[in-house]
Amino acid sequence: PDPAELERQRAQWRAELAGVPELAYPGRPAPGASAVPRSLVFPLGDDVSERVDRCAAAHGTTPYAVLLAAYGRALAELCGQDDLAVGTPVALRGDPGLEGAVTCLIDVVCMRLRFDREAAGPADLTRVAATVRAAFGAQDVPFGEVVELVNPPRGARPPLFQNMFALQNNASPVLALPGARAVFERPEPFGLPTELVAEVRPGDGGGARLVVGFRPDRVPDGFAARLGAQFMDALDVLTLPHEAQASQE
Repeated sequence: PDPAELERQRAQWRAELAGVPELAYPGRPAPGASAVPRSLVFPLGDDVSERVDRCAAAHGTTPYAVLLAAYGRALAELCGQDDLAVGTPVALRGDPGLEGAVTCLIDVVCMRLRFDREAAGPADLTRVAATVRAAFGAQDVPFGEVVELVNPPRGARPPLFQNMFALQNNASPVLALPGARAVFERPEPFGLPTELVAEVRPGDGGGARLVVGFRPDRVPDGFAARLGAQFMDALDVLTLPHEAQASQE
């Protein structure tokens, strides 16, 4: 982008992320908890992709925004915060010259999510979708520079956001071998880029699943399990008709 556009994006990040609060978990990690990451898996059902796609189309947004709205609402409810930040990975392939590059070109964008505790559902999606559009429209400024521009207080925790959310909707690869059966295994990361990482991935037999990775020495005991359950409830509020929600209660 031209210098004027870059300055616009820098000004946007300064204003948007100024004073963003850290994520405040309810409770503390268990004494002596390990720093070795753990993960929990939550099946989301065979129809979740269809429901999310339908909801996104009805509101003129993307499946990612629908899922992020549900995740953000779940965090807000559990942590008692109506203002929080979530990091999300983005591919640095906006330049056509990079399309054929065989390398890892990834940065992070910080989404500041604000919620009204009394107005869950479509209102959440409207606000989150606008945040996503604005943040992705300013991703030419590298995250390292964003941190320098905002200059938040430094401490033991990562600056600006302490959790991440991603939609991993790439299809599982298929390898055809004569006389053999190949099964794709997604390797778990050796470490986490932050305290808490949630990903929606394709399910093994169809549908989708939520995978919540966390550091037990940073995240309170039982929080990841409650987050998974709260996410599914928030997703139902967004994507199911009111009558269907009432029948589940």
